Order: sequence, then C-alpha cells, then structure tokens
Amino acid sequence: MTSPLRFPWPLALGIDAVLVTCFVVLGMGSHHDRWGVADLALVAWPFLVALAAAWAVPVVRRRPRGLGLPALIVALVTALGGLALRVLTGGGFALSFAIVTLVVIAAFVWGWRVIVAVAAWLRRRSASSLLQRVELLGCP
Repeated sequence: MTSPLRFPWPLALGIDAVLVTCFVVLGMGSHHDRWGVADLALVAWPFLVALAAAWAVPVVRRRPRGLGLPALIVALVTALGGLALRVLTGGGFALSFAIVTLVVIAAFVWGWRVIVAVAAWLRRRSASSLLQRVELLGCP
C-alpha cells in the first residue's frame, strides 16, 4: 500500500492565500476598469489577515487538507472575518457582496481540497489494484 499523500500546512496556506487573492482579482476585474497592485493590496488585506487568523487555529494546521472542520474554519473565518475587517476599516458592505464572498471563498477553500482528496483516493485505488493484479499472477 502506498503512503498517504504528504501535504505540509505551509503549502496549503499558500494555496489558500493564492485563491483568496484570485477572489479579490476576480471581483476587482468585474467592478473596476483599471487597478494596480496598490489597489489589490488595499482590497485583499482584510481577507488575507482573516485567512491568517483561520490558520492560527491548531486543527487547521494539523489537518491542512481536511474537508470537514478545518475547511469550514478556513472558509468561515476568511470570508466573515474579511468582511468584518473591511467594514471596521471603512469599507462598504452589501448583503449581495457578503453572499458572493462566502460562496466563492468556500468554493475555493473546499475545491482544491476535494481535488487533492480525489487524487489521493485514486492513487491509493490504483496502487491497491496493481497489488491485486500482481498477486493474481502469483508474483511475490
């Protein structure tokens, strides 16, 4: 049997950070004709700070690709914390934006974790199937 897919938590945090930044880029791209890196940083920081807070929770670091509680914590803390920081620092708030934020960040957070889980499952399944074939042939 193959060993489980190793996945260090800094890599998972990096993937989450890239996807949160993608969420901001997509939003800015659909609402602004022109923007630069400074604008991106100004809009992204509340969500990236909230993401860092989510990753401060020990269960998230212990199970970085977990589909249950770890992903739920990352999604909720990032989306709701980012929205809260945005409002507390004078940013606007609209219910529609909050809903889109929660849905997109949750899809991004769970999406890559589901892909990794399926890849690990396929890897285990393939290795197990190969072992069974070898045993059927009478090979040691």
